[in-house]
Amino acid sequence: MSERREQVARMLCCDHNPLRRRVDRIEAGISAGLVIAFVLAAPLLGFYIGRLADNAGIREQKAEQNWSAVHATLLQSASSGQVGAGGDWDTAWVQASWRAPAGGLRYGLVATPLNARQGDRIQVWVTRTGSLTHEPLSRVGVLDRIGFAVITTVVGLAVALSVIGACARMAVNRRRIAGWERGWASIGPRWTSLR
Repeated sequence: MSERREQVARMLCCDHNPLRRRVDRIEAGISAGLVIAFVLAAPLLGFYIGRLADNAGIREQKAEQNWSAVHATLLQSASSGQVGAGGDWDTAWVQASWRAPAGGLRYGLVATPLNARQGDRIQVWVTRTGSLTHEPLSRVGVLDRIGFAVITTVVGLAVALSVIGACARMAVNRRRIAGWERGWASIGPRWTSLR
């Protein structure tokens, strides 16, 4: 057990080695502090961001709960529609009509497969007034958003702490090099006089 403690002390530059400079101990302290900060902050920050993403997803689901799926009748074939208009080259945008949940007939462009024909019926999502919209957010979609938010946050924290560590290391190295130059300035003349 004491060997393990000595290894940790040596790693953290706390072994009172007379060859270690003060700047070495500062660098080790900064590195250890950043690792401890990550270990403590990552779970807390991840949990907090996950809760925020979950609450945002629940709010979105509540706002979308009045949306409904209706069947739209295609008024033209996919071959006469706009292919790739939405960025998908396997989708055509064609004119269609559908009944709004609140009543009334609505018209608009809907996305269809490339083999759709005039008169085919496809399912579309609409608001209560009959405006086209996307499919409501599912619980799996909320979980995906939570996972993405947590992973992005933890990776962002790791990157931020790494940048802080790199900046601290640059500052410590500048100080270390200045110490070496001072040491060489005092020893160098003695060596050159021995030649």
